[in-house]
Amino acid sequence: MSKSTIKRLFFLNTAIAGGLTFINHCIFLKAEKGILRSDKGRYYDNRFGKIYYEVSGRGEDPLLLIHNASYSDSSFEWFHVSRELNKKYKIFTIDLPGCGRSEKQPIQYTNYLMVLMINDFIRNVIGEPVHICATGLSGSFAVIAAQVDPSLFKKITMINPVSLKSLKSGLIENAKALRFLLCLPVIGTTIYNIVSNRSNMDYRLKEEYFFNPFLVQQSTMDALYESSHKDNGKGRYFLASLNGGYLSWDISKAFASLKLPITILYGEKTESGSENADSYAKLNSNVSIFEIPKTKWIPQLEDPKSVASYL
Repeated sequence: MSKSTIKRLFFLNTAIAGGLTFINHCIFLKAEKGILRSDKGRYYDNRFGKIYYEVSGRGEDPLLLIHNASYSDSSFEWFHVSRELNKKYKIFTIDLPGCGRSEKQPIQYTNYLMVLMINDFIRNVIGEPVHICATGLSGSFAVIAAQVDPSLFKKITMINPVSLKSLKSGLIENAKALRFLLCLPVIGTTIYNIVSNRSNMDYRLKEEYFFNPFLVQQSTMDALYESSHKDNGKGRYFLASLNGGYLSWDISKAFASLKLPITILYGEKTESGSENADSYAKLNSNVSIFEIPKTKWIPQLEDPKSVASYL
């Protein structure tokens, strides 16, 4: 290959990389809607980065709310429920490491990292045992956290916990290769922006999160899209760990050993919601199960009053 050909290829690759970088930058600017403002809360400097959290409510009992473990989710999902419980609890809502307004470090996110962060937060910020409520995969973090240090917890509520079978699956094939690809600066960011484009976010809300798509508010759409693009696409590190199975952990034994009260809420229209809840109840007699009618994956956004009534 001649020097002139090599030079042309170099300039071509540089131009492509520059073009992709510019497009990605424009996407990040457009995604900033001002919904997820950080001036409303505080940051807890944890060993896993700065953790964003908000405190509200006039009650004395602490309630810790943890959002669904996804690269596009944040504590925004508790916005309406927090208002419903304002008089009953002192409410703490957090953005998980790698999500929302929390720091998005280029690290491998694991189930146990989340467990350690939760227990650190309860000890160092809340300072007393809590009632913890977590959505989806985050419910598994709460379970292991309670097993590690039961003294930090009064009660666990799980909303649409993922199936016990899926938590046993472990790392997926080619997990390391997928993580490497997503973590590349330009290519990884571009892939991430394709995955987290606006149409995919809207589809997730209307088809997966909500039973009634007409209840989806524009602010909810904007929050999901903004959360996924915060910090110039560094949510791709969380997505890489999530897709690789690093955040999954077999919690069967831990769940069966818990002695505290456990409530499981599931959306009536969630696929396998009732079956998943029953599989948990078979492991532990302390479980109470309640169905939230006409809701799907995130009932706290679709019917916050019903969800709040069980907390």
